[in-house]
Amino acid sequence: MKKLIHFLFLTAVLGFTGLWATGQTTDLLFSEYAEGSSNNKYIEIYNGTGADVDLSVYSVKIGSNGNLFGITESLTGVLADGDVFIIANGNANATILALADITSGVANFNGDDVVGLFKNNVLIDIIGIEGNDPGSGWDVAGVIGGTVNHTLVRKASICTPTTDWAVSAGTTTTDSQWEVYAIDTFDYLGFHTANCGGGPVAPTAITNEASGIGNGVATLNGTVSANGAEATITFEYGTTEAYGNTIDATPHTTTGDNIPVTADLSGLNNGTTYHYRVVATNSAGTTQGADKTLIPYADIINQENFENDLGTWSEYSVTGDQIWAQSAYSGTTFAKISGYAGGNNTNEDWLISPAMNFDNYTNEIFWFKTAMNFSGPPLQLKVSTDYSGSGDPNAATWTDITSSALWSSGGYAWQNSGVIDLSAFNGTTVYVAFVYTSTDAASATWEVTGILISGEQQTLPTAARIVGSMNDWNTTDPNYVMALNINGVYELTKALDAGNYEYKVLEGDDWTAPSYPGANQGIALTATENIIWKTNIDYDLVFHGVPAVAGNFFEAMGQGSNWTPGNPAGDMTDPEGDDVYTWTGLVPEGNWEFKVTFNENWDQSTGGNVGFISDGVNETTMTYTFATNTTEVTGPPPPTAPVTFIVDDSQNQHFAGFFLKGSWDSNGQYDPSWNGGAEHTLFFDDGTHGDATAGDHIWTVTLDLVVDGGNNVWSWGFNNPEHTWIAQGADFQIITTDPITNTFVLPGTPDLVISEIMYNPPESGTDSLEYIEIYNRGTDAIDLNGYYFAAGVDFTFPQVQLAPEEYIVISVDSMAMINTFGVETYQWFSGGLSNGGEEITLANNYQTPVNSVTFDDASPWPTEPDGNGPSLRFCDFTLDNSLGENWSASLALAATNGAGDPIYGTPGSACIFPITDLVITEVMYDSPEVGLDVLDFIEIQNVGTDPVDLEGCYFAKGIEFTFPAMVLDPGNYVVLCADAAAFQLSFGIDAIEWTSGWLENTGEEIELRDSHNFVVDYFEYENEAPWPLNAAGLGSSMTLCDPLSDNADPTNWSASDEFLALSFFGDSIWATPYGGCVYPIPD
Repeated sequence: MKKLIHFLFLTAVLGFTGLWATGQTTDLLFSEYAEGSSNNKYIEIYNGTGADVDLSVYSVKIGSNGNLFGITESLTGVLADGDVFIIANGNANATILALADITSGVANFNGDDVVGLFKNNVLIDIIGIEGNDPGSGWDVAGVIGGTVNHTLVRKASICTPTTDWAVSAGTTTTDSQWEVYAIDTFDYLGFHTANCGGGPVAPTAITNEASGIGNGVATLNGTVSANGAEATITFEYGTTEAYGNTIDATPHTTTGDNIPVTADLSGLNNGTTYHYRVVATNSAGTTQGADKTLIPYADIINQENFENDLGTWSEYSVTGDQIWAQSAYSGTTFAKISGYAGGNNTNEDWLISPAMNFDNYTNEIFWFKTAMNFSGPPLQLKVSTDYSGSGDPNAATWTDITSSALWSSGGYAWQNSGVIDLSAFNGTTVYVAFVYTSTDAASATWEVTGILISGEQQTLPTAARIVGSMNDWNTTDPNYVMALNINGVYELTKALDAGNYEYKVLEGDDWTAPSYPGANQGIALTATENIIWKTNIDYDLVFHGVPAVAGNFFEAMGQGSNWTPGNPAGDMTDPEGDDVYTWTGLVPEGNWEFKVTFNENWDQSTGGNVGFISDGVNETTMTYTFATNTTEVTGPPPPTAPVTFIVDDSQNQHFAGFFLKGSWDSNGQYDPSWNGGAEHTLFFDDGTHGDATAGDHIWTVTLDLVVDGGNNVWSWGFNNPEHTWIAQGADFQIITTDPITNTFVLPGTPDLVISEIMYNPPESGTDSLEYIEIYNRGTDAIDLNGYYFAAGVDFTFPQVQLAPEEYIVISVDSMAMINTFGVETYQWFSGGLSNGGEEITLANNYQTPVNSVTFDDASPWPTEPDGNGPSLRFCDFTLDNSLGENWSASLALAATNGAGDPIYGTPGSACIFPITDLVITEVMYDSPEVGLDVLDFIEIQNVGTDPVDLEGCYFAKGIEFTFPAMVLDPGNYVVLCADAAAFQLSFGIDAIEWTSGWLENTGEEIELRDSHNFVVDYFEYENEAPWPLNAAGLGSSMTLCDPLSDNADPTNWSASDEFLALSFFGDSIWATPYGGCVYPIPD
């Protein structure tokens, strides 16, 4: 029992100050009764006797369905003076249970049951009549069935309980002892006011729901009883329960009871939740009504309470038999769904809004209410801008905004969603959907109502106007601005005098705005006539008069020429005035075609020819809806052919599916607009819909398309799962009903590899030398047209062929590449390579990855390319270029930048490696002649296993000589000499004469480099120990006996003791040019 503590609590929370009552009631009495939604039921008993009351002598009884009192709840405890005792249903909502003293079966009553308060087992107060059944409920204060789905509050003037229900219920609001409030009104629960003649009490203040809510405005409503003294009334309001603003009510003062009061607010922020309450003050005190909220909104885009059916919303069942349907309970209507039907069932069912044009609004907001019971998956809330408005919504893209809303926690308790911001969504076809799911283990029940979607309608520029000779082609004439009619069509009616006129439509105020048709449209009048223009700005169409059918059947009907837009026999009518035009006629038996025309010409297109079959007995009706530019034909169905579309991705196995697009509408009729660009269906790889083998990455779908006898060339193509265009297939024709198969094979991935990356050249500031090299390691030339970088940089290749074993380079600055490397490159569009590493992906023109590398500046990737000069190079094409250990830093010195930093790279060419198999194995640097050492020579051996191309190799130190084109086979030698003629004359051996220079007798450096400037061999000899002394002018050459040893180490050299010849002066010469080494005999 809450007792006096409960009373004091309510005083603080609800803001009652002053006296509760004056005088006393004669006994306890019923002060409040509620029969609300679901189990929201309770009885309140009031003690206004002036003293605490022992409840042990009191009881409450109910009689059900016309029976006598039966179920009894005996009361216990003490009820303080001025306090109330509340008996509630055990399944009532949390608000009621928080205030209840006990829960009891006597609160399980219905509106047609009788409830009695007993003292010492004698009835002292009653609601209803014992032993009677009124049907649905008892009438109260002139309200039919007032005890059903209502809250009853005893008037403050009632001080004595009564057993006469007729007196208590009354017949009007004046003679009744009760105030009747709407279902689930709990504002008065937990307290009661009684004025029993002892003077005024604090006024009664009831906050009611706001009305007139609109664009920044609202009207606050309340009900006030002065309770014996003049009351002054205001409203408090604000964005929190602290309010902060006060406005006088109308009326501002009253001495009456149950007086409606109002206050008009303006300047409110749309989409903001405002709190408000009514406040009344008299000489006995001040009373604040309960807090309520309102949300101002601008223009209504969609509002739905599901009064009769699903209204503007629709349902789509993906899985299961249970669907969304309209329902009602206790006066509240809503959309409802439950997956429970004889047990839990698996379901997926969508409740979808109509298409909403958000392009005409800003600051769109959304709110609603939900109620839920039983366990199951949560309700989802989603938004789409590409749903077609029909068919499986899963084929569209939906954004999940479930977390933006507040949801019912259960027990069928209604929960306001709060304001949901939809301003991030744009387009002319925005859809909102509630998605219900259930399983065979759990099926919740969900109810939705109170949907309101609003926004601030934009003031748009002139959408359409007629400009022509009748107004001197005035582009700002306000008299020729068209207005949007109720059918979504722009319309203008003008009286024109007899004469000839020309016109077109302008979507704006000057000729920079769109205008159409391309050719001026003509009007010829012989008398004054009202001309009605109709315009569809979405499809750029306009006509005056009525549309007309043109087709190939009029001659067979004997009604003029075929395919003549001006044939009056083809004029359509608009019987309903809804801009939906029809033509009905008995067409002879056969296959025929038609289309809709305007203004007796072919200047505008309403789509492709529409085929149909006539049996020559039943009439054919052609219907054209101007607002949507759609044409339909009713009558015998047209013949169709099964057309199978196949996308073969078995070579790459990259895509997870496809969506079909093509030149037909949702009815399978030819449509050159490709169904307005909308996708038709998914492809399948599950063995259904014409698919031969599940899981083979050959995606298939079969559709029935209308046979047109080959009059049109049909086209098709497909999107990826992200609804991005991939490719177009081959055109086809539908001549007969025979099956047709169209196949598109996605080609295999070509053998292209990313082979060189310069991601951090040694520059300060902008990296102008960044580049990427691609190599064709396949055997076929690759057309790179449409290939692009899906990651790394932004670039798409133009029409260019890459031959086998050839390279192509793209760079950040093509001119810098020419200046530095002398290499022509393609310059990428935008972007740059990260110095810390990133992914680079090359994709083909079907969005399939061809090669991808995610490089790094840390091991196992080479670290030298990170700003130190070299590029990152992939040289061995037999390896995997996605692995860092298979890359190396480039060794080829290409240039030096302005700061003196060396730059290494080979863009557009193969990797360059230093020659390692050439060794200088013998040197005669001081032959025993007098004067010039004409017999000096240098011997070089190929110590490797492969031939070595010597072209371009040169001596950088010692002598001057560059090798011509020649190859040195494995194990063989080449000898260079100071004087080839003297060498031949002395030794009978040919040698190559070097260009210039001499070998110093005292020693010097000898360095051989290859054509790429790599050092091939180097050492520095001397004419003193530990170098061989006999080589210092005593006749011996210096020979490297082990060509695999380090020739920079003097201990690996020896003086030759193999006699070769005598010099001109008779000196002995020991040497072995072109020969091996003969070791000296040890001493």
